[in-house]
Amino acid sequence: MTRAMESWSVLDVSHNRISDVPDKMVAPNKDLVLLDHNPVTILSLIEAGMGPDIPPTLFDLPIREASFTQNLITFVPADVAQWAPTLERLTLARNLITHDMLPEEMTALTNMWELDISSNPLSTPGAHDVPDVIFRLPKVHALSLVCTGLHTLSPKIWEMANINVLELKFNRDLPALPALSEAALAK
Repeated sequence: MTRAMESWSVLDVSHNRISDVPDKMVAPNKDLVLLDHNPVTILSLIEAGMGPDIPPTLFDLPIREASFTQNLITFVPADVAQWAPTLERLTLARNLITHDMLPEEMTALTNMWELDISSNPLSTPGAHDVPDVIFRLPKVHALSLVCTGLHTLSPKIWEMANINVLELKFNRDLPALPALSEAALAK
């Protein structure tokens, strides 16, 4: 972003043919970014200073890939379900999302095959560290839980039918993997 752009508070690029949004286009100093009526399918908002939530207007776009890496996001709003028809990849790495801040509505993301929630403080005392909603994501093939402070892992992880990439590295307080459940053995 240029020095001149840093002072802009509104960016209206509605009704164009823009198909992706560059990094830092949505920044803390932007009061309003209008992307309506553009074929935006890739949204990359890495280090955009966004938080504590994702702006609701972004859920109106037919996003296929969304990256919110290294922001100040503390929760994912229920509006994420609006991306159900199109979203395939969601990256929420390096934010402040805790165990109970992923909504049940995420299970509507039936086309999502990759979820990266690495480097978020998921660990919650007295509970399995991975939020239960994760186990109910229907088509996730790749799940990254790198450096999330995991202490325990539910056996439900083995019941995720479509997983073929599971990243658990750098969870130094995770003493062991869970035993295989009867349901997992039956699959």
